[in-house]
Amino acid sequence: MLVPIYYVPQILQQVALRGHNTQDLLASAGIILEDLGNASHKIPLTDFKALIRDALKLSGEPGLGLLVGRGLNPASHGIVGFAASSGASIADAMTIVARFLALRTPLVTMKIESDADEFRVVLDASPELDDTASLVLEVALVAVKNIADSLVLGGSICQRVHFAFPEPAYVGLSRDILGCDVLYGMAWSGMVFPLSGAMVKLSQHDAFVLQEAQLICQAELERVEHRGSLSEKIENMILKRQGEFLSLEQAAKLLNITPRTLERRLLDEHTTYQDIVCQLRRRIAHRYLCVDRISTKEAAFLLGYSDVANFRRAFKRWEGIPPSVFRRQTGKAS
Repeated sequence: MLVPIYYVPQILQQVALRGHNTQDLLASAGIILEDLGNASHKIPLTDFKALIRDALKLSGEPGLGLLVGRGLNPASHGIVGFAASSGASIADAMTIVARFLALRTPLVTMKIESDADEFRVVLDASPELDDTASLVLEVALVAVKNIADSLVLGGSICQRVHFAFPEPAYVGLSRDILGCDVLYGMAWSGMVFPLSGAMVKLSQHDAFVLQEAQLICQAELERVEHRGSLSEKIENMILKRQGEFLSLEQAAKLLNITPRTLERRLLDEHTTYQDIVCQLRRRIAHRYLCVDRISTKEAAFLLGYSDVANFRRAFKRWEGIPPSVFRRQTGKAS
């Protein structure tokens, strides 16, 4: 299994904060510094697990997963976090995360349950994680709780958190970071909210940005869907998935051909998969930046960039000017 390197930078940051050099961690996982800014880069699961084990050992911090999760705000999750932050309620936001979590990681699944009184967010780690499952669950659970908490003015409404593994020695850190009752040795991992609070409509909810983004993607889709080249079929495929920028391997699988065959056929059309994605992002970026209500930060996340700085660098490489200057020239707000 290949896994995205999302959240690897945050793991490295926690290790570095404790005074340790992280170069060896990167090297052991076959990652170079340039890879950390590439949202589509993936590494074998075995390397990812080795990196986690080495990070735990090097940092000497058994609660590393909690600390990594604490540093992840909604913006850290790219388009998934952005979409969830536009939810009409906590229940709506958590449903969005559950639906699209696979876009960020294949290592954790999430489902929603409710009854007359409670709204439950249930997370489950892949059995392939083995001894690293508890850390990955901690990262995911704290990060998802951060999304829910960010939607509520005045503090969290989460009643309690469950973990389906034994109580660790760092339980105090767990309760400090999560800020609510934390129970271990439970039948499932996740969060419990009062149903009434989870269903309350959020006053700051504004669905305009997502609606506008969907309209832009639809317009682009209509632009290419009647053409027949392979490159245009790939653009069509990406746009139909509402801006999910597939890896070459994912695109090849959907086209029922091998990655090598896809690369060869694109070379016959005098292009590459990377060029197609780059040009599509460039074109859609122009349209996003010409909409007043879509900020530069939101445009970056809608285009699949996990860090707005990476988007700014890419845009300057495309146009020779940063997005802020482009917006001023087109008379739009930054």
